[in-house]
Amino acid sequence: MRYLVVLIFGLTSSHALSQLRAPQLKDNTIYIVSKSSGDTLFSEVGKRLAKAGFPLTTANKEFGQIATGEKIVTDYHYSYYVVVLIEGNKAIVKPIITNDLVLGTHRWYYIDRKVTVNYKLMNHLLSALNGIGEVGFGREPE
Repeated sequence: MRYLVVLIFGLTSSHALSQLRAPQLKDNTIYIVSKSSGDTLFSEVGKRLAKAGFPLTTANKEFGQIATGEKIVTDYHYSYYVVVLIEGNKAIVKPIITNDLVLGTHRWYYIDRKVTVNYKLMNHLLSALNGIGEVGFGREPE
């Protein structure tokens, strides 16, 4: 019985990490699985975003939500903001692009061309959150 419990625990914990994957076209969510969890992960993500120049507009520990104001990237003529949900040891990152060449905003999604705003945004954001944990990508309904 003890081995069965260990086996089930091992399978469920490895399944959570196996969901992390390389980005695929049209993925619109970034997942970061950390060794830290809860308040520690919440604080670390908030500090990193603030240090990267994002104005923090909402930081609600009770609901595990961080929302930023716009970060303007003048070199590439766009700005973006981020909503992060903290669930246990996972940070769910949802970037939103505001492009000054196009009216309105749209949810970020992965494109594999290095010259696109979406690709540059991903690299900019991941450099700000570098070292927090293992990074993966996925697609959520908009």
